[in-house]
Amino acid sequence: MIIIKVRPLGVLLIGYLYMLGAVMLLLSLFDTSIVNSIGIAAQFGLPYFPERLFRVLISFIILIMIYGYVNLRKWGYWFMILYILYFGGVSTLLSMKFNQQPFNGNMIWSILIFLYTFTKRKSFH
Repeated sequence: MIIIKVRPLGVLLIGYLYMLGAVMLLLSLFDTSIVNSIGIAAQFGLPYFPERLFRVLISFIILIMIYGYVNLRKWGYWFMILYILYFGGVSTLLSMKFNQQPFNGNMIWSILIFLYTFTKRKSFH
């Protein structure tokens, strides 16, 4: 008996949004007009990490994570969960300290992605 799993539309949309984000991070190395006033390293709770290096590293990490996530791999699911818990946790702490964007939005986004991904956990094999 062959079991065919259908990729949930939300997983695909989340994957495309994260891919777009990774590409924008890489493009921000060359075009500073799309750079946020708060560095991406600071948004991850690492304000003293070299910004340009962090943009490259996090872009590649996200692309690897999304490959597993969109292809419904179990490791992609757990990678996403760990990433969201870390990023959401740091954003929550920074949101309480600074109460400003991008921390509030990142916190809300992380909660939504966590809840959606958790509800689709049986789709990952």
